[in-house]
Amino acid sequence: VLHYILVSVLLSVCGYAKAQLSCSYAFYQNKDTGCYPFPVLATANDDPTVTERKWYLSTCTGTAVYTSPNGINKTFSYTPAAAGCYCLRMWAKNSNGDTCSFIRCNIIESDVPKINGTISTQEICLDGSTTLNLNNTASCGTIDNTIVVWGCGPSSDISGNPSSINHTFSATNCAASCYDITIVAKNSCGCIATKTYPGMVCLVTPPHADFAADVTNAQCQANLTSHFTADDAGPNMTYSWYINGNPVPAQSGPSRFFTNTFANSPNCYDIKLVVQHPSGCLDSITKPGYICATA
Repeated sequence: VLHYILVSVLLSVCGYAKAQLSCSYAFYQNKDTGCYPFPVLATANDDPTVTERKWYLSTCTGTAVYTSPNGINKTFSYTPAAAGCYCLRMWAKNSNGDTCSFIRCNIIESDVPKINGTISTQEICLDGSTTLNLNNTASCGTIDNTIVVWGCGPSSDISGNPSSINHTFSATNCAASCYDITIVAKNSCGCIATKTYPGMVCLVTPPHADFAADVTNAQCQANLTSHFTADDAGPNMTYSWYINGNPVPAQSGPSRFFTNTFANSPNCYDIKLVVQHPSGCLDSITKPGYICATA
């Protein structure tokens, strides 16, 4: 017995004692929380006696998510399929058959905000306004900041989670074209979401009203028939005509063209044209005494 004890002491002193298996790991850059999706990255402690390691990722409620294949597996890398709370357990075994296990929980993958935007009027005139309606959800905490990049001109940077933003597209900063609108939202968990709506708004040149008639005056005839043509102000425009302040009946307009027969009394007639875009911008011109029919 004394001989056995002496041999054991000598082995211990000389470093031949049975190695103690160590189970531990560290997260990459100590990162165990972040915004989804981020990979869970871990590195096991340096223990040359380990012959096998396995990693087990589960939700904080115990649902298995991923198990690594057999092997030394000194490192672990996996990106969960959804935001949530996770646990990572490492199991190790050495050549002596000793095993150990180490687990860490509350690995938090915070969800990013969900962005949903619609616009009240897609096509507007330069210097016109439209309203961006927002139905954003925080997913984690609350939305504490919202940014809208309008495609031209200055962006809107608003604290909180507005339900709508009214914006004017100034002709100083914008041209007649279609623009993408990008919405950025940040929640109180520090997560940011970005969503771009391609060609969400189209700007057009405001209408310019002008017109001409083939015959503007006549003498010594009972009636004068004139054919009117408005300058083409662009697509989606409506043309409304007025004679001495009275609107031309709908069956004759509103269009770029109309024909009217004028009696020679009250001799001269004022002609007015209003050109309007569906978004509301318009232009008008009145030509006093433009048509004259005299007996």
